[in-house]
Amino acid sequence: MLSTNIKLTSPQEILSFLKKINPRRATGPDSIPNKALQQIPTNVITFITKIFNKCLLCTYFPTIWKTAHVLMFPKPRQNRKLPGNYRPISLLSNIGKIFEKIILSRLKEECHDLSIIPNEQVLGQAMAAFINCLG
Repeated sequence: MLSTNIKLTSPQEILSFLKKINPRRATGPDSIPNKALQQIPTNVITFITKIFNKCLLCTYFPTIWKTAHVLMFPKPRQNRKLPGNYRPISLLSNIGKIFEKIILSRLKEECHDLSIIPNEQVLGQAMAAFINCLG
């Protein structure tokens, strides 16, 4: 069973995720660009940390961060008059994406600590090499 003592986040952890995001990615419904997130002052990072920690403690993911703008792009070399020849792209809140990364890091840590993922399952895990699957 997963632990109920979830590790809270810190301004340093949020800053580390912000450094890794692509500043040129499109914005979601909140219209906050990644470039702006990467340049926010420390007091705002502290405020975001408090919001994230409250969400973690309450096991709550704000609905606004789940809302997406969906854009339809035509498939290459397909008839644009047919609706099935378009692919949807969902643009989500960039703040919500940072929170998702924090949750994912907690899940990975918990799975590792509880040995939930078998040793044979190496693909998709950090520091796992494809060559390990062959041996």
